[in-house]
Amino acid sequence: MFQSSEQQLAEPLTRQLKTLRLTAHPISLSDFDSIRLLHRDQTVMRTLSPTGKPWSEEETADMIVRSMDSWETKGVGPWVFELDYTNTFIGYCGLKPETIDGEPCFELRYAVRASQWGQGYATEMARAVLYFKLIADITLPIVSTVSAGDDPARHVIEKLGFVFDKVIERGGRDHELFRLKR
Repeated sequence: MFQSSEQQLAEPLTRQLKTLRLTAHPISLSDFDSIRLLHRDQTVMRTLSPTGKPWSEEETADMIVRSMDSWETKGVGPWVFELDYTNTFIGYCGLKPETIDGEPCFELRYAVRASQWGQGYATEMARAVLYFKLIADITLPIVSTVSAGDDPARHVIEKLGFVFDKVIERGGRDHELFRLKR
């Protein structure tokens, strides 16, 4: 049975998420080449990176290793999303354990290939991740940060039910902190 985009739910399979258009698996070393595409793209990294600059291969590898460790120790981390029918890499999305201003929380983070922007993938990925973790009954706050002035990212976060909390600094730049309403 088909569901409307507003009714999309992630299907928690064995280490897999599935939406109407996408499938996802927890990040692994085999995803390096795809993740590297994102991390060297100046357009994507302008808003994804705290500094606004592309990452080196070493930074990408470190991020993947840290993410895999997060999956093993905390049970959360980034999911790598692909189009279900072509296996085309779209991006990644997941929850990251964080402490912001002394408060433990989970931060929703996502990245989409620039060539795939404007097609609703960020929202679809984030809904799948949030549904998967909300059914696991997370008690810590779920937050997200957006580079100041990144209106498309702000729109995605607000569509998901996040509300603006305050401006924080990351990497020497202002970011807007949002909290998920429960």
